[in-house]
Amino acid sequence: GQTVQFRWRVGTDSSVAANGWHLDDIKVQACATGGVVDLIFRNDFECAGGLDGCSVPVTLNEGFEDISTLPGAGWILQNNSQPLGSTDWMQGDSLNIPAQAGGPDSFIAANFNNAAGVGTISNWLVSPLLNFDDASSVSLWTRTSGTATYPDRLEIRACSGATCTNVGSGAAAVGDFTILLGTVNPDLQPGDDPTGQNGYPFNAWGNFQYDQSHGLPTSGQGRIAFRYYVTDSGPDGNNGSYIGIDSVSIQSAGVLAAPAAGNNRGASRPASGGDR
Repeated sequence: GQTVQFRWRVGTDSSVAANGWHLDDIKVQACATGGVVDLIFRNDFECAGGLDGCSVPVTLNEGFEDISTLPGAGWILQNNSQPLGSTDWMQGDSLNIPAQAGGPDSFIAANFNNAAGVGTISNWLVSPLLNFDDASSVSLWTRTSGTATYPDRLEIRACSGATCTNVGSGAAAVGDFTILLGTVNPDLQPGDDPTGQNGYPFNAWGNFQYDQSHGLPTSGQGRIAFRYYVTDSGPDGNNGSYIGIDSVSIQSAGVLAAPAAGNNRGASRPASGGDR
């Protein structure tokens, strides 16, 4: 029947510089009567918005249901192919391949027409700005279409920096994205390979995952980039067909919460637009 307040206080003199104590899982309750516990107060001090310096873990899940919403959500789409072709990142087209999850066309795609003539494709899809920690990870699904005769390649890169908006200029540049986490079909080999080592996943979507063991940063801000990178490509080249990316999931530390108040594209060739 009384109103009470508990206070935990650390007190030291000027000669002490060690770490203080830690407090967690406070619970105040009355005596149990008849098997019922009268819980009065409980606080586990979980991280939440409004707590000064608190970082809420988040998972960025992108299924690419409508790629027109990506720039507004912080994604960067930039085609640095040379010579520049007639297509860019495009909404998936189930006439080429069905989506890995969601609606039939709910994936993002790019094709050989990202470059013109005989050229080099360097088309960037870059995530929103993230905060990395030691539990961060990246997962994506990707697949090619056609006959896998014209091999495709995808690089997964990371940048650790203040803004990470620089992907360079020209097909050979990588800008601030100097951390190569992995490459799907690094040697541009034709044929189907679910592992992405000696070919590109063709008969089914392949899943690729990256974490600190692949070089993913463990602290600081940054972004993840998916670079469609194919040399000797374009409509007159020997490489490059059509790739889809779907179900991207990036685990990050989230964005630091604000201090509490008072605290100091499938384009067609010609009409279906996809592979060759």
